[in-house]
Amino acid sequence: MRQSTKWTLRLAAIPAGLLGVAFAVFVITGAIGIVRSGSRAYDDASALNRHGRTAVATVISKRVRGDEPIATDIKPMKVRFTAADGTEHVVGVDGDHHVGARIRVRYDPADPDVAVTESLTKRHFYAVWKMVGGVVLALCPLFIAAGAVAYVIDRRMSRRTAPAS
Repeated sequence: MRQSTKWTLRLAAIPAGLLGVAFAVFVITGAIGIVRSGSRAYDDASALNRHGRTAVATVISKRVRGDEPIATDIKPMKVRFTAADGTEHVVGVDGDHHVGARIRVRYDPADPDVAVTESLTKRHFYAVWKMVGGVVLALCPLFIAAGAVAYVIDRRMSRRTAPAS
């Protein structure tokens, strides 16, 4: 290989390396956000478990698949319930019940607009799964970088120990 080609490749490696570092920082930052989101979800489920109250709610509307884009209405059902203090609340919840069905909801007395229909154990599980996934995602760029460093070291060592021709 000519000397000018070697230097061109070495110089091209600098922006490629910087791009790789920028991508790794982006991935790690996103992974930290996922871990924090999972941690908040776990704390919210724990707070509902400790302080939550149950009420019987009536399903007042249900989004039919394909009615609206997902981004406009994330929760598939709206329910109405009366809190222990006598106030009436309409909230979006997960579930698949027909309109008019009476279902149990667990809500936060401090903020009754936070209500769930699913199991709190399920919410805890998904929160932990989210945190584990975020940690794994954060470690991926580190393992890739470690593999690249090991590859470079191995190539340099093999060049030094190669017999001279």
